[in-house]
Amino acid sequence: MRAKRIGAKKIQIAPFSSRKSNPIHLVQLICPHLSRNVFSNSYKNCILSVGYQKLQIKRVIRFIMIGESCVGKIMYRTQIYIMLLFGISINGYSREIQCKSWQTYVKEHTVKSYVKKDGTRLKQTIRKAHCREKWKYADKWGPLFQNTKPDYWPQSKEDFKKWSSQEKEFIFQELSEIPLIHHYRVNSILRAKKSKDKKNPASSIPETKDIVLYDLYFDSKDTKEILTHEMAHIIAHQIETKYISIFAEKSGWKLEINKRQVYEVPPTKLIKKDSSFSIEEDFCNYFEIYVTNPEKIKKFNLDIYNLLKQRFPL
Repeated sequence: MRAKRIGAKKIQIAPFSSRKSNPIHLVQLICPHLSRNVFSNSYKNCILSVGYQKLQIKRVIRFIMIGESCVGKIMYRTQIYIMLLFGISINGYSREIQCKSWQTYVKEHTVKSYVKKDGTRLKQTIRKAHCREKWKYADKWGPLFQNTKPDYWPQSKEDFKKWSSQEKEFIFQELSEIPLIHHYRVNSILRAKKSKDKKNPASSIPETKDIVLYDLYFDSKDTKEILTHEMAHIIAHQIETKYISIFAEKSGWKLEINKRQVYEVPPTKLIKKDSSFSIEEDFCNYFEIYVTNPEKIKKFNLDIYNLLKQRFPL
């Protein structure tokens, strides 16, 4: 006879040969602290919850194969096998952690001791199984991908579509390269076919913090610039109005009063042609270029560059 320790209790285990006559011994081995009725609910619960934390799966499978032809009643035999196989699938082969599509599963492993750059020595440790982002900040953006049009979307004739896995991966990569935007709230990232404005690759609703990308976006060469620009519209509504006022002044915007009405007069020197549409559009154009080509802003308007750098350090 051999002894195996389960918890703090020693249990006598017969050799393999003596167990061929009845696999019920296996069930009693797994849950020895319960009654001898191996078909009671308490036994079922024990097997399904903790049974295979105490026995190796390979041994369990071997026991089943050995005792297959030796159980007295067919119904009891079937009941045992269903319980055991279901227990294996839950506790043996399935992961305790279910990762998202933008994550990769990292199994439990040993991290060897090493010395950090500052001279600190870290001891060897066991790193528990966990999910790791495939892209930086993916845990923030992953849940925001939506496949249906919101009820409040202003353009009722625009057709929305489902995100493909390739498109998501592309956006994850783009977002990982724009670290400045990750501190700001976004409600959803949507996918649509065509904009009501045929040449428009993307759009946004800053008030609801939604961004939509059209088919044309994925055909564009300037995807990072486009995405940054739409994010800038949402950011502009989350920062202080005082900051936007300082920006407008440094950019060259002026207020003009005519017949008791106030008009915003755009600068004579524009970073882009459509910057004259509004102060917000001007800010988004500056922000887009600041992220993708900061040297251009530095040469074009040093005051704006310093203002953006102060609030959005690269």
